Amino acid sequence: MPIATEKDLPRRDMEMIANSGAVCGTCGAVLTVAWGGELGWILRCGRSLEHNTMRRLSAKSSKELEGEKVYRRMKMQGTELTTISPEKMLAERMPAAMFPQSMSMEQRLFIAKIAVSYGLDPMMNELTVYQGQPFVSLAARLRKAQETEQLDGVDMRPATTEEKTGRGLEAGDYLFMAEVWRKGSSRPFMGWGTVKKAEIDRAVGNARSNNRDPFFLPLVKDPASMAEKRAIAKGLKLAFHLPLPSVEDIGGEDPLMPDSSPVPPAVPVSRANTHPQSIPSNTPPACSVIIDQSPAEGMVQPSENPERAATRPSAKPTRDPASIKILADCWKACHEDFGLQPKDCLRELGASNQADIVTTPSECYLVLKKLREDQGRGGGG
Repeated sequence: MPIATEKDLPRRDMEMIANSGAVCGTCGAVLTVAWGGELGWILRCGRSLEHNTMRRLSAKSSKELEGEKVYRRMKMQGTELTTISPEKMLAERMPAAMFPQSMSMEQRLFIAKIAVSYGLDPMMNELTVYQGQPFVSLAARLRKAQETEQLDGVDMRPATTEEKTGRGLEAGDYLFMAEVWRKGSSRPFMGWGTVKKAEIDRAVGNARSNNRDPFFLPLVKDPASMAEKRAIAKGLKLAFHLPLPSVEDIGGEDPLMPDSSPVPPAVPVSRANTHPQSIPSNTPPACSVIIDQSPAEGMVQPSENPERAATRPSAKPTRDPASIKILADCWKACHEDFGLQPKDCLRELGASNQADIVTTPSECYLVLKKLREDQGRGGGG
């Protein structure tokens, strides 16, 4: 059984993997793309057709290990990074360019505290800030795993057609499986990485709308490699607990969305009869919305008596939208002011995940506030 067939991966992607330096996960032989008769083009081990995994991390020689020790002495050790103060981390190893301009110093210091807590080096791109939230790179996960001296290798392979179908993927989607081996564990830690065609199409559309060449994006240029990286990152996250979301997941299934709070919204809203409607002219054009036309529970109807109307919940008028700098602040404000959960906010903004949002958090809040005001006027007749 070869590592992959044309049913699993296009020939172009198989050739990119073979030329990238990956080797057979069983014997360490080079990988080749060959004609497999009825199977078409296949990605296989150069020694045995029965070997069906590949590996990028192989055992290192004593010379390579000594070279790594020299390199590590020339830069700050991860353990040393946990001993410096967050203020020093922010001043010396976190350039201002890595933060959105709207982030306050307090918010930047919070990100610095996270870097110190996990011993991450932002100067080496191990920590990235996206939409005000910290993301850790695959290189950082590998370094932290290697520092434990428990990492015993990483194997990976493209998923079979049956595995892709079983996970609900369609033609044009990519799926990889990675096995992270930890010393002392009898079985590997498995991670699955996905890149969906819809995600690639969205990246191409966003790039073209900004007059950029989409084929310089790694996700578009080599989606198989991105799926592989996501699989490895998830396997490492299981084997060596580092709970921060991964840089490689940006744009895919949303890694930032918090779980819904068990506390019921202050003003529950019925979603039974929703339908799309255009945004008011003063609303940022990048956000499409879904407006609820059904009466919300607790909303004043013409037949309500004035005493009940005076006691119904209402949006807080004193909120300053300019104080909302990151999306987490927006979700919190919308929950406090309108009784909305984060997933409700995304739905009303017409976004499937936070990566779809291109307007600022304060503009998103104003859009949702406008919808609440319009619903109030509609409900009151």
